[in-house]
Amino acid sequence: MVPFREYLKRYLYEKTGMFAPFAGVPLSEYVDIIETAFQESGTPYSFGSDRTRPQQAIRNWLTQEDVTRRTLLLIGLGLYMSAEDINAFLTKALHGPVLDPDDPQAAICLYCCEHGYRYGNSASCGSCTRRWARRRTAAGSR
Repeated sequence: MVPFREYLKRYLYEKTGMFAPFAGVPLSEYVDIIETAFQESGTPYSFGSDRTRPQQAIRNWLTQEDVTRRTLLLIGLGLYMSAEDINAFLTKALHGPVLDPDDPQAAICLYCCEHGYRYGNSASCGSCTRRWARRRTAAGSR
């Protein structure tokens, strides 16, 4: 089993096309990558508190064995992950089930990933879940 921290580092290493040996990349480089992506996407570092210190939150993610599904959804939106990337994290790093479209939070994440929306869209888009549910219902009735 791969700890979350290692899976996240490997994901960032591969997605950014780093050339340095994987083991030699300093933690600070990963912190910079995540911080830049979150700033560009307007994603907060926590769903709950506006007082979360960015550097501390990122360092926690990069050193933790595990994170919650909710935190992974936030990271996924902040890093512009696809639904496939998020599902890979869920199954390989968190050892849990894939995104469930019947779960409102997962439905919003899936909808936003599928349509290229970022965190600002998912946070302010209360209708995303309703649109996703209507689309699923319509697809199921065909």
